Amino acid sequence: MIAVVAMAACSSTSGDAAPSATSTTLAPLARPYAFSHTHVVYVDRTRSAGTKGEPGYTAVRSLATEIYTPVAQVKRPLIVFAHGYHGAPYKFTQLFGAWAAAGYVVVAPRFPLTSTRPEPFDQVTDYGNQPADMRFVLDQVLASPLAAKIDAGRIGAAGLSLGGGTIYGLVYNRCCIDTRIKSAEIFDSMRFPFDKPFGKNAIPVLIMHLDHDLALPYAQAKQSYADSASPKFFTTFFGGIHPEPYEDEPSPHDATAQKVSIDFWDLTLLGDTHARTRILTDGNVAGESKTVAG
Repeated sequence: MIAVVAMAACSSTSGDAAPSATSTTLAPLARPYAFSHTHVVYVDRTRSAGTKGEPGYTAVRSLATEIYTPVAQVKRPLIVFAHGYHGAPYKFTQLFGAWAAAGYVVVAPRFPLTSTRPEPFDQVTDYGNQPADMRFVLDQVLASPLAAKIDAGRIGAAGLSLGGGTIYGLVYNRCCIDTRIKSAEIFDSMRFPFDKPFGKNAIPVLIMHLDHDLALPYAQAKQSYADSASPKFFTTFFGGIHPEPYEDEPSPHDATAQKVSIDFWDLTLLGDTHARTRILTDGNVAGESKTVAG
């Protein structure tokens, strides 16, 4: 079941051109792109939320989803995003807008039991069901009319905090791997337990983390990076508050988080080899951030 709730256009100017048929590169032309913002509700009737008979249980998983779509003449890459605990897609309008203006379709569901909803719809352990939520939403989007605007061979995934844990599941854990995802970004997160053990990533990853994050330990992120296969990047932000570099709250790291994340998408989803240099240039700001590659 799908319910389209609202749509609003965002203004800027854009053009586009078809990529070369002999190249795997999809050039990021004429930025910034204009983009639209659509709210859609996807309902997975094959899975429940919560435990039957307990408060907060629903027989279906309802996933209100924000979609940002660049105005372009050719199909664009897609980024699917997972918010954190007590989070919601509406907290990321600046980041999503920056990605859309760079030419990326952004799809961000609101999870039924780990978002800003109060008790009894507040169950942190439901993160184990969220990789399947992401796969379901991706299935729905790619089966919808929006698919005509998406390059299904260029799909990235990103997540913050508990949502980053969801992305670890989709990329590192054989419980949940989605091979449609070609690269991933993980913000201030850690590898939360799943039913199966973690393996290594088979796709490029970018991990970003505050060096003194009080919510999730920096050391955990460093270990995840060390355990990851190449190509991989790690951005350290000096100081700051979880999760401000990524959500709409003002942060000294806002510009760097946006630039480096877009550079990484350009490298891994557009095939722009010059973007590797931009990652290391934009991600190394004196006194503010340090970025390494491996």
